[in-house]
Amino acid sequence: MTTPIFIKALKKPDPKKKPAQKGEPTKGPFKDLLARLAEHNPGGAKNEQTVKKGHHVSFKAGSFCGEGKVTTTGPDGLTCEDETGRPHRVHWHEVTGHQTEKPKKNAGK
Repeated sequence: MTTPIFIKALKKPDPKKKPAQKGEPTKGPFKDLLARLAEHNPGGAKNEQTVKKGHHVSFKAGSFCGEGKVTTTGPDGLTCEDETGRPHRVHWHEVTGHQTEKPKKNAGK
């Protein structure tokens, strides 16, 4: 048995009104959040498009800090060699600095 109150609650969707896409709030402070997050690039845009073979990077992996010359790059990170020639595999989020040329050491230090 159906009550009239329940029937009133069942409304047909308005064909003129466009439904909101799933996961997209239509109003409020979070309206443009997804678009802003898509544009945001944490870590200063250090990725395989900006860091190339031959560039120099500094990195911190756990408690180890190092720097080296980039030998290869990939979607997850890069491989670089330090001054002794030892290879280091570094994830993109571990890169702390990037230069196209080898950093110059200060003679006064």
